[in-house]
Amino acid sequence: MITIRKPLFSLSCDSRLESQGNWLANLVSSRENTSPGIQDGITIQVGWSVTKLIQVGDDLVLHEPDFDRNPFTDYRPNVSTTLLVLGMQLDLISRLKCEVNTARFDDKIVVQKGCLADDRIYAERKTPSPGDSGWYIGSAEERASTGAPPPVSELEAIWVYELLRLRPSVLEALALPVGWLVRWNGATIDALADHEDRNVSLSDT
Repeated sequence: MITIRKPLFSLSCDSRLESQGNWLANLVSSRENTSPGIQDGITIQVGWSVTKLIQVGDDLVLHEPDFDRNPFTDYRPNVSTTLLVLGMQLDLISRLKCEVNTARFDDKIVVQKGCLADDRIYAERKTPSPGDSGWYIGSAEERASTGAPPPVSELEAIWVYELLRLRPSVLEALALPVGWLVRWNGATIDALADHEDRNVSLSDT
């Protein structure tokens, strides 16, 4: 664990994320001269997550949602998960040279019931709406055999942050734009198609 201190606040993260932590510290510092400035209770969206400055004793500390409890109301004085997921997403976006279209931790995803336990799954993104990421996740095997999504009775909605527990590797792809399709074999992406249904190979990027 490492603590990065700025004149008005501090943040803590895993020591392996030091460079990302410094980037985030500089991002928050840049708000000093813009309203409402740097003070207790201010929130800053960081890609898929929303961090918050909270007074802890004499220190103003940057917190992230507590994804292990209730991230809508609870915060923790460590931003490692925020930085780890953001780094994964930006790395993939950079390799694919496409635009970022963020899905927040508090957005919904439509999921085929039980599919997140399967080795082979796929995710496809439609146009998002407020509170809805636009992502659908289903069984790759069933899609290959039927060519159609399952009936509504076999679908459920989950929050994006729940993937941290259910299938964390999927979070890597959730900043891809509308129209993209991703297929996984276990934790590995083994197929990609862009918004024009063109196959994209990660090995070529």
